[in-house]
Amino acid sequence: MKLNRKILRTMMDNKSRYLGSIILVIISCALYTAFNMTVPNLQTGLDEYIDESVLEDAYFITQEPIEDIESLEKEYDLILEERYSWDYEYSDGVTLRVLSDTEKLNRYSVIEGEALTEQRELVVDPHFANSHELDVGDKITLNGEDFTISGLVAMPDYIYPLKTEEDMASNSSSFGVAIISKDELQAMEKGYNYYSAKFNQDNSDLFKEQLSESNYVSQWISRSDNPRITFINGDINALSEIGEVVPIIILILTCMLIAAVLSRLLKGEYVQVGTLFGLGYKKQEIYRHYLMYPVFVSLVGSIIGTFVGQYLAKPLMMSFTFQYILPNLEVDSFDLKHVVISLLLPALLLVTVTFFVIRRALKLTPQELMRGKQVKTKISWIERRLHLNRFSFDTKFRIRDMLRSIPRSIMMILGITFASMLLLMGFTTKDSIDHFFNHSLKETFNYDYYYIYNDMQYGKLGQGEKLSISAFKSEQTNGDGSFELSIYGIQEDAKLISLTDKENNQLDKDQVIVTQSLSNNLDISVGDSIEVENQLNAKVLTLEIDAVADTYAGDYLFLPLDEFNQMNGYPEDSYTGVMSNKKVDVEQDNLLFSKTNDEVMAAFEEATKPVKYMVGGVSVVAFILGLIIIFMITSMMIEENKMNIALLKVLGYPKKKIFSLVLSSNSILVIIGFIIAVPLIILSVDIMFQSIAKDLKMTLPAHLNKINILIGFVIIYITYTLSNWLARKRIMNISMAEILKNRVE
Repeated sequence: MKLNRKILRTMMDNKSRYLGSIILVIISCALYTAFNMTVPNLQTGLDEYIDESVLEDAYFITQEPIEDIESLEKEYDLILEERYSWDYEYSDGVTLRVLSDTEKLNRYSVIEGEALTEQRELVVDPHFANSHELDVGDKITLNGEDFTISGLVAMPDYIYPLKTEEDMASNSSSFGVAIISKDELQAMEKGYNYYSAKFNQDNSDLFKEQLSESNYVSQWISRSDNPRITFINGDINALSEIGEVVPIIILILTCMLIAAVLSRLLKGEYVQVGTLFGLGYKKQEIYRHYLMYPVFVSLVGSIIGTFVGQYLAKPLMMSFTFQYILPNLEVDSFDLKHVVISLLLPALLLVTVTFFVIRRALKLTPQELMRGKQVKTKISWIERRLHLNRFSFDTKFRIRDMLRSIPRSIMMILGITFASMLLLMGFTTKDSIDHFFNHSLKETFNYDYYYIYNDMQYGKLGQGEKLSISAFKSEQTNGDGSFELSIYGIQEDAKLISLTDKENNQLDKDQVIVTQSLSNNLDISVGDSIEVENQLNAKVLTLEIDAVADTYAGDYLFLPLDEFNQMNGYPEDSYTGVMSNKKVDVEQDNLLFSKTNDEVMAAFEEATKPVKYMVGGVSVVAFILGLIIIFMITSMMIEENKMNIALLKVLGYPKKKIFSLVLSSNSILVIIGFIIAVPLIILSVDIMFQSIAKDLKMTLPAHLNKINILIGFVIIYITYTLSNWLARKRIMNISMAEILKNRVE
């Protein structure tokens, strides 16, 4: 159709708007393809890895060794395997956990090098190796003997290599995991033994109950309670949610912008459209002509975006290996379902929106179109109510410009809000983690050294404070299944655990106290009763809540140590852990684990590094999106104000004055959009944290510092200022004579 020759010419005349729309579609499709290829492949690869390695359902420690493993396996239809663990001091402040090799459960996967085949060999996790500049073939001295690194491996029970289940972040500089043969580790007579179990049927509670009757179980950690295994699920869920929401929002904004561009294009061509009707063109031909614009934008953008997204999927998946230890997972090079959606969804949305825009215009008769009906600006009731004559000319001009194009103003606000939310998402995530660590963890736990024994202890301490901790579960979760929590037994005069109310008043430790996060998760408050089951011995306790501590340090319940022992049937004056501000002389073989405040700080700093990189990356994307959106809307505003700009030039207004009148009217819209974004992003991040709280085994309250709000606003305003600076050239290119000559009478 000859009419379509006009398409390329029109796009070149308005190339900034159409190019911006294409870039937005590219970004949307690239993100959609990358995220929706990464998440399924990552989840599938992870599930296959867990199945192939025969990951444990739980691990536990008993007071006495289990002698009849085979009979227990037959009786309870489970796989049971004994394993040895030794925390070797690799260097000052650095621990290398040496585990014995396994035959039935938790089989490691070789990433580089070879599996264990000979004596005096060991395999190491790659994060520890990289942090300490170790490679395949290097030697590590254990117990006075040299062991050669035969390979770097991924271990299914240490996907996220935490030293303890209570740690919030891993730190490969201070902790790593290695595996040697069972005979060699057993011969060293170091560390302690524990047991891994995998149940072929759901009888873990029955097994625990029977086991605790004949042998004291000092620790029981189910797979669902083990953050070394579950933390990655939280990240995968968060990635999935971002991949579902962000691309669609960008695409919706693109639809709105395209609709606005074509609406203004049609209004400017009413006379031409009317003439085409007069020349015999049918409505279907007019529809096809104007629908070519969104078809071109969507196809070019979606093809390029889908192609880019295919290549982004692999780096996105590999980014997980920086935090988690995973085998070499593969990304399918071609996923037909997501490719089809990525290619067709933009066209479907853009063409649908554009169709209704064109339909509205083509409801007019050829005579009305040729007379330019509805091109004239309407004065809204808001403008009439404001009585603008009392204001100066500059103020009246700016207010009228906003009120006479409400859809454009709404798009500007929405665009700024989305770009600001994207920018502030990184800041909010970082600030939430910082606030959680500094306000909850550091203020609640004041010890410098923390020791947990591998069996029960008795008697008085030379220094420090006693404590006991056990894993419990509660069914008070509104039908969503059981909820895991930890109960601390602490001394009534404990100084190293600080519990305060919302007014920052210290709470007496001779009562039952729950953290705010546990109170929220179980919907309990002061005076309520909670029924919990000890996961070590299946004993059921009923506790009445006396106070709620203003901390999100974890899903914890605190009560006096004597009461803890009495309710659980443990010996009087017994304990399983020690807190201290000075190093305690404890035999390493008697310890399940130990940690220091410095290790916690170092792990936190290591864990926040990816978040800091994310803040930078998201800021760049937000800047680009904001610049495109603002520039496109500013271009539309200039197009609408061509007549006014020409008249201002004729009247002799200086350049700076014209720039100020035309471009600065959007400043208030930028401020409104940013103000809306602040509570929205806090709410959005809070919802995201709640959705992944179960996998992370913690509750993170969303928090955004005032300084970062200010930084975010400065970045957005700089984006707006840069867009205005780029738009000045368009204003200067407007010809006074041409515009006035083409004026529609």
